[in-house]
Amino acid sequence: MKRAPLLARILLPLAVIAIAVGGAGYLQATRPLVQPEPVIEQIFAVRTAPVSFSRHQPRLELFGELVAAREAVLQSPVEGRVIEMSPALVEGGAVRRDEVLLRLDPFDHETRKRELQASLVQQEARLVELELTAAADRDLLALNDERLAIARRELDRQQKLRSSSFSSTKNLDDSRMKVTAEETTRRQREREIAAAAARIDQQKAAIDQLRLSLGRVERDIAETVVRAPFDGLVERVDVALGKELRAYDQLATLIDAGSIEIHFTLDDADFGRLWQDGLVGRTIDATWTLGDQAFALEGRVSRIGSRVQASRGGVGVFAEITGNPHSAPLRPGAFLTIGMDDRAYENVAMLPRSALFDPARVYGVVDSRLVGFDVEIVDRGATDVLVRGELAEGLPVVTTRLAEIASGLKVEMVP
Repeated sequence: MKRAPLLARILLPLAVIAIAVGGAGYLQATRPLVQPEPVIEQIFAVRTAPVSFSRHQPRLELFGELVAAREAVLQSPVEGRVIEMSPALVEGGAVRRDEVLLRLDPFDHETRKRELQASLVQQEARLVELELTAAADRDLLALNDERLAIARRELDRQQKLRSSSFSSTKNLDDSRMKVTAEETTRRQREREIAAAAARIDQQKAAIDQLRLSLGRVERDIAETVVRAPFDGLVERVDVALGKELRAYDQLATLIDAGSIEIHFTLDDADFGRLWQDGLVGRTIDATWTLGDQAFALEGRVSRIGSRVQASRGGVGVFAEITGNPHSAPLRPGAFLTIGMDDRAYENVAMLPRSALFDPARVYGVVDSRLVGFDVEIVDRGATDVLVRGELAEGLPVVTTRLAEIASGLKVEMVP
């Protein structure tokens, strides 16, 4: 009777364990199966541009201005009071060559001219007087020579008579004194003639100086009338009727209307490229915008600036204006937008700048996947880039900017 409870105490835990193991096995056998989700590859939507190799000549878009190749600062050539002014001598006035711009009072200069003329007459009369005196001295010298010759002959005769004892010593001495006196007079006359010649030279120099002064005064009188040196436009006027001017006072600035040209700057890269391709003689188009009006201009590069413009980072270029179809009122300082053909490139592809990834790589779409291609950048524009490389004609090149782009990505091309 006591053995039954002991057996029950032994078998009961075993039964519990067996039930637990059996339950766990049943649950394991009857659990639902969980299928793993398949990995789906991401597809990127991209826009593309086809590769097309051909000849391309980019268009440079530049900025410039109108400048005057020739302008003159008009100055008062002489001093005087302004007594007359041209109506065109105002800011913005247009004048013609040799047009009278202003007149100065010539009174002081004409007075000086009359004084010099009177002095000249006086000095010329003095010259005549000196020349007459010199001529008289030369005549007297000739008479001295005759008297000296006579005195010498008389001395010879007295010497011969004295040797024959037919003349006294006194007569011989008198003859000698006569010769000495005539020789002394002759030397004195020669000195007077030489001095007269020097005075004549001095007088001629004084007359020449007076004539030069008279010529300057006559020029000053002529310059009391100020004329325009060329056709032009007037600016910076600093003169008025009645104003007292000194010599070299500034009157105004005259701009040669026919010398207005176009000036713009090429950066170092553009200049170096275009210089090799022939810069001088290249045509340009310019536009001068005034409000809602746009005036088109045509030009041709005529010369290069004499120095590099460090402040502008390039080289100055000048172009003559060859066409002004709308007869625009050209003025220096007008701001222009300028277009000029760049160098032409053969067998290059033009792509949007967004197709270029650093450093010089583009991605084409081959079988819906990206393939990277290294390219040579020939030219960069504002929105486009010219490239060369191992690209197939017609290959679609990605133009969409992707945050992480690499070869092998799967893409879908969209319009």
